[in-house]
Amino acid sequence: MQRQLFDLLRRTVPRMPSEIALALAVVTGGLVYRSSHTLRAAAHHNMAGLLGLPEDHRQVKRAAMGAVCMLARNYVDMLTVTTLTADQMLERTEAVGMEHLLEAQARGRGVLIATAHIGNVDAAGHAILVRGARCVALTERVEPAWLFDFFVEERGHFGGEVMPLTANVLPQVQRALRSGLAVGIACDWDMQGNGVPVVLPGFRQAIRIPAGLATLALRGKVPIIPIWPHRLPDGRTRACIGPELDLCSSGNLRTDVRRISTRLAQQMLPRLRAHPRQWVLFHPVWEAPADTAIAER
Repeated sequence: MQRQLFDLLRRTVPRMPSEIALALAVVTGGLVYRSSHTLRAAAHHNMAGLLGLPEDHRQVKRAAMGAVCMLARNYVDMLTVTTLTADQMLERTEAVGMEHLLEAQARGRGVLIATAHIGNVDAAGHAILVRGARCVALTERVEPAWLFDFFVEERGHFGGEVMPLTANVLPQVQRALRSGLAVGIACDWDMQGNGVPVVLPGFRQAIRIPAGLATLALRGKVPIIPIWPHRLPDGRTRACIGPELDLCSSGNLRTDVRRISTRLAQQMLPRLRAHPRQWVLFHPVWEAPADTAIAER
């Protein structure tokens, strides 16, 4: 039944007027927010930590429901991607600072893209692909298998490569980097649980930045290019592409990983706070500060 419904949506959503598709996403997002206790609790937790407010605060609840509706909008977008041409994707996206990524790739080295679950990350990936980047999309294996197959098709539509996110993915990432590809890694979710806890001024709790990003960059001498997407009021996606992070080594890997992780948090968290309803991450990420957390003053 799920497969049949999904196939129906794939056939019908791309043909809908954009206003109707948007309304469908908003209604669906509201229903999911109200019916899924686990998703709602994670959204409240993340928004409370981001905004510095109690989880039952009205502003937290509004931002959390807005984020679930944004996720539904992203799925509507995904259902239409395979029907679009490169020119149509160019019209639906912006890539500000694209020269930073293209210049890094022109040197023949791989690139690590630091990003977050904000706005429509898939659309940001398509935005840089249709503008000449060569990328790999790390894709979490999901069930049922046909849904994962859809993600592979959607994320590879404009020539990007898809790499399943598995326990032994590191050698594959290293090979992709050696071949000159760009590999994106989300900084707002420490999937492995061994990230660097960072506390910034104005935030009461720590967020863990995945340590693998900085470690890969330092050991492989691979540049890190931050790309922070967000959805514009007209529905298009803007990918803001920054210059390379300073990877100058102090000779102490642990110290350097902490320094780079803090720099990433300094870029990421203000952007998330500026667009809380676009933060589409529904895994709890905040924790009480500890002595090992890095408070940047």
